[in-house]
Amino acid sequence: MKRKILPASLLPLFALLALACSGKDPEPPPPPPDYLYDVEAQPFGKTYEQWAEAWFQWAFSIPKAENPILEGPCDQDQTGDVFFLVGNTGGQTTRACTVPSGKAIFFPIVNSIARTCPEYVAIDPSQMCETLTSETEIHDVATSFFEDYEVTATLEVDGNAITGLEDRRAHTATFDDPTSSQAEDIFGTPCSGPIRENSCGVPVDSTRIAAADGLWVMLKPLSAGDHEIRFTAKIVTAPDQAFELDVTYNLTITP
Repeated sequence: MKRKILPASLLPLFALLALACSGKDPEPPPPPPDYLYDVEAQPFGKTYEQWAEAWFQWAFSIPKAENPILEGPCDQDQTGDVFFLVGNTGGQTTRACTVPSGKAIFFPIVNSIARTCPEYVAIDPSQMCETLTSETEIHDVATSFFEDYEVTATLEVDGNAITGLEDRRAHTATFDDPTSSQAEDIFGTPCSGPIRENSCGVPVDSTRIAAADGLWVMLKPLSAGDHEIRFTAKIVTAPDQAFELDVTYNLTITP
């Protein structure tokens, strides 16, 4: 008797039917890798809030010409067990970066910072010194981006979507703005670096204070080789106005 040959297109279906007839369920796909430290874990002895403050202290102490946020080298002043990555000031960015093996990776998907700014009275006389120098006010302003507006965010690591990002929000304690006077225009704002001449009576060259909020992640050390991290965010501040970013990192983890 001549043997019938199954068309190649029917072989996967035949295999599934045979498996179903055998009474065995197909194996479920493996879960995605456990990329993230839990928010409550206090990795390397710091809470997420403390790591967020450490990130700002690092990022804002780097001069404008070398700052990774403004496309400077990603390895600027990287020390310790954690390697910091950055977002951008809006739009789409792709970067390549080499990270030493064994380093955790910490970065904001999207964040906000508010600082005291007595100098702003000269720009807008309707502003009040009490508001512009209030510690409570800067915390409220930093929070407002995540409380008053619609915020969406995504994160993928090696093509695996990470969910639950809303649970990774962290609000810092008050900290001193580390921006130097030479890098005071790092983000195009007069409200950075030491206090300058103002009509509110705040001493010139005194330390400016800040507070920050945001969605943050701490990745466990990645295996040696190539990896891709992509994160996006959108904050809708008005029906026809929004801040958006889309950042991709092509990482090489050294052996």
